[in-house]
Amino acid sequence: QEASWAESIMQSSTSEAKNKEITEDEVLNSLQGANTAALREMVQETLGDDYMQLTDERRGQMRLHIWAKRRVARKITDIKISGANTGIGNMLANKGGIVATVYIQNTR
Repeated sequence: QEASWAESIMQSSTSEAKNKEITEDEVLNSLQGANTAALREMVQETLGDDYMQLTDERRGQMRLHIWAKRRVARKITDIKISGANTGIGNMLANKGGIVATVYIQNTR
């Protein structure tokens, strides 16, 4: 993902933009498809600046987005995400599930 992120930033940058600091939004948007980026921006606008997205996972058309208040996010030490495809032959992602385990203050 880092290579594709770097390529998209470099291709869309002008000489002036190359010298500016890259924002978190620019990084996330370059790693995600247009629909996922639009969804993330809509949720951020709805929740406000007190919340931040910790992670997201995509499997086919399934999405799991984890958001937390910034003061709570500082206490999260790890997030583990797992999922399973249960479509045809347990390979296709038209069915299945995504689960997340969040470690906060040494509690799972």
